[in-house]
Amino acid sequence: MKAGITAMSLLRRIVDRVTRRKKRANRKNDASIYPMF
Repeated sequence: MKAGITAMSLLRRIVDRVTRRKKRANRKNDASIYPMF
């Protein structure tokens, strides 16, 4: 279980970086992608 939790936290960190980058370019895409995580 711990491995799964750490993987999810890592994914969230990566997603945060990507969404921050895309917020400058596309806010609509962010809105549709973010709820998944």
